[in-house]
Amino acid sequence: MEKPVELATARIPGEGTMMRLTQQDGRFTIWVRDTELMSSDLHRSEDALAELVCARLAGRSEASLLIGGLGMGYTLAAALKGLGPRARVVVAELMPAVAEWNRGPLAHLAGRPLEDPRVTVRVQDVALSLQTEAAAYDGILLDADNGPEGLTREANDWLYSQEGLAAAYTALKSGGVLAVWSSTPDKGFGMRLLKAGFEFEEASFTPDKSVFQGELSRGVRIRITDREKARPLHLFAVLVCALRDLHPMEFGIRFEEMARMVGTGRFRQLYEAGARAKDVIMLFDAEASAFRSRRAPFLLY
Repeated sequence: MEKPVELATARIPGEGTMMRLTQQDGRFTIWVRDTELMSSDLHRSEDALAELVCARLAGRSEASLLIGGLGMGYTLAAALKGLGPRARVVVAELMPAVAEWNRGPLAHLAGRPLEDPRVTVRVQDVALSLQTEAAAYDGILLDADNGPEGLTREANDWLYSQEGLAAAYTALKSGGVLAVWSSTPDKGFGMRLLKAGFEFEEASFTPDKSVFQGELSRGVRIRITDREKARPLHLFAVLVCALRDLHPMEFGIRFEEMARMVGTGRFRQLYEAGARAKDVIMLFDAEASAFRSRRAPFLLY
């Protein structure tokens, strides 16, 4: 076995932390501190992320896609395979060095996707695109950092916050798709998605490498249906009541956090009494109506 060779280093903007690119026995690895961030032989989940989104956009011949985070180019390459010749893909990559590595020592790994004429690379934080563009993209893929539980820089946490998800919602066209890569499940993030007006559904794939090789892995696929009709709390009621009834021993709720989200402590009483989703929805609607009445005298416009 060869000794690891350090090919390049770069400092993460605003953090002072060093990122390293190494090679060993043909395997390329990007490290943050002493933690492996990504490697060239483990990218099936990145491929799956792009494949799921492109399958949703199959009917859009001129689909526009925003990818947050270039990585080693695998997500981008998989997206290009699933999109038509008139599609366009914008990649927002914070680190100039990562873009340079993908044009240099890493270029061959994913088939040189940066040379595809459909691709535009912006060396900037993907947050800037989300904050400044409205109804611009059919799909947004967030493959930045380590998912909602960030690893490389604290500023990435904004992407997965309520404010960041609201910005992603605004940047999507009607019926657009938001897909998020995450190294681990995150129930709190799922709740934030619901609050931001997204609908999600379970997605699964079987990794062909890593410690989960051969095991069915599950996640969520997120899409917007109707901006005007979507009621996140209604969807929440349907989901939690269904999960309670289907998996009573496995599914649990942190009621203290839920009370803040739904705006009423009476939700727990109904839920634990086995109430149906429509009864929970009626509670939510009644509480919201009462709040609007109490608020009305204090509105300035």
